[in-house]
Amino acid sequence: MPFHIVNEKKMFGTIGYSMLITDYAIEVLQQSVQEQWASLNAKDQTKWTAAFEALKGCNPISVWVSYNKNDQPNLKEKNQYSAYYGSGTTKGRGFINISGFSSKSPDNKNFPGDLTKWGWMEMENVSPYATLISRWIQTHDLKITFNAALCKRAKVLREKFENNEYQKVVYDATESLAEVNACVVFMGDGYLDGRGYSSPLAGARLFESSGSAYTTIRSRRLRNAVVVHVKTSLLHLDPDSTPQQGSFDKLGAAIALQEKKHLQAALEAASRDQLIERLQALDTNTEEEEPAERKRRM
Repeated sequence: MPFHIVNEKKMFGTIGYSMLITDYAIEVLQQSVQEQWASLNAKDQTKWTAAFEALKGCNPISVWVSYNKNDQPNLKEKNQYSAYYGSGTTKGRGFINISGFSSKSPDNKNFPGDLTKWGWMEMENVSPYATLISRWIQTHDLKITFNAALCKRAKVLREKFENNEYQKVVYDATESLAEVNACVVFMGDGYLDGRGYSSPLAGARLFESSGSAYTTIRSRRLRNAVVVHVKTSLLHLDPDSTPQQGSFDKLGAAIALQEKKHLQAALEAASRDQLIERLQALDTNTEEEEPAERKRRM
C-alpha cells in the first residue's frame, strides 16, 4: 500500500538510501586487516570477525555516491573541481534514511512500506565496531569512505518511530483521487490562492497538511491568517469534457468509489420503511417498462 512518513508537525518525510560503505571498500578493508592478522591478539581478531559480519549483514543497496580513492577499483585522479575521485551509482551497504521534511508529499512507491526492511537494526549492529573500523582506515590511510555517523542515525530513526515522533501513514491511491482531507488558509476576507491573493473557496490553494499551511503562513508573514480544515471530494465528470488522449481509468475508478460511498451512506441513513417503499417503486417502474422494452426488441 502507498504510504507517507509524517512528523509531529504533519510534514512529509523525504526518503532515500544512505551508503555506509561500498562493497569494494569492504574488500579493501578486509585485505588490509588480513595482512596484519598475525600481529593482532585474540581479542582484536574476535572483534574484527564480528565487525565484518556486521558490515556484510547490512542491507545491500545501490545508490549514487561521490568516491574516495579506494571506494571503487581503478580510481586514479581526483575531480579537478572537488576532493572526490568522481561519482556514480555503486553497490554497497546502507539503509533507508529520512533526509528531511517538506510540505509536499513525495512518491515513495520505490521504497518498502515494511519499516523492518529499512535496515536500522542491521546498521546498529555495526555501531559497536564503528570506532575500530574508523581508526584502522585512518591509521592505515586506506582512502575509503566509512560513514560511521549513519550507525547513530539509524538508532535515532528507530527511536523516533517507537516514540511516535515519526509515523507511517498508509493511504489508498484510488481513494486519494476521490476524496481528500486538506487545509486552506483564511485571511479575513477570503482564502489564500496559488498566487498569494485572497479568493473565494473555489480558488483556494489546498494544502496537504496543517504543517504545510502553517509553513506558508510563516514564510509569507500572514498575521491575519488562520488554518481551516476542509474535505474535497469528486462528484462526477463534466459531460462536456472530451479528453484527446491518455487513459482516465484511475479517475473513473475514483468516481465509481465515490458513487459507491454515497450510495452506502444513503442506505445507512434510510429507514426500513423508506427502503421498502423505494424498492416497491422500482419494481413498479420495471413492470411498466417491460412491454415497451419487448416492443422495441421486436
